[in-house]
Amino acid sequence: MTQRLLRTALAALMLSTPAMAQNADLAAISDYLNGIDTAEATFRQGNPDGSISSGVLKIDRPGLMRFDYAGPGAPVVISDGWWVAVVDRASNAEPQRYPLSATPLKLLLSDNIDLNGENMVRAVEERDGHTIVTAQDPDQPEIGTIRMVFSAEPVELREWAVTNEAGQTTFIVLDTLAYGVPMERRDFAIEWEALQR
Repeated sequence: MTQRLLRTALAALMLSTPAMAQNADLAAISDYLNGIDTAEATFRQGNPDGSISSGVLKIDRPGLMRFDYAGPGAPVVISDGWWVAVVDRASNAEPQRYPLSATPLKLLLSDNIDLNGENMVRAVEERDGHTIVTAQDPDQPEIGTIRMVFSAEPVELREWAVTNEAGQTTFIVLDTLAYGVPMERRDFAIEWEALQR
């Protein structure tokens, strides 16, 4: 009887340890993301059509993000905290706008990120010294998922992939982020950017 109880206890410990480690990983990653004020990096982007883009990414949390794509007349993608807009520098057309709340990017730009929140994280993997977290908005799972890859020691965001409601996936691979970079508020103003064309 004692041996049976011991085996049961050991089995329970073996089952609970990964969950405990996972919760610790998610807490550390949440703390890291919440600690980002401003950051900047160059990036490479894999698009659903198989093409590759590159440029400079700026983040000013909460809510603000800017992708400056390389090349003459290349577009700019801006999150101003309410909208994510694509500004076509080669056209006088109005920027295409999408509510930030209806994109998985909101999970990166939220004021308070808690990856241990109920039903937010769909999967956690450990691979080659990286933690891979797949998350979604539990209130709007239909808007898609974001799959984030973090290095360890120190924890740092290295890449992410956004899969939208149509099943199309866009990959972003970052060079090392520079933190605490001074930002201009107008860099995240969609109307101001549209006037610069």
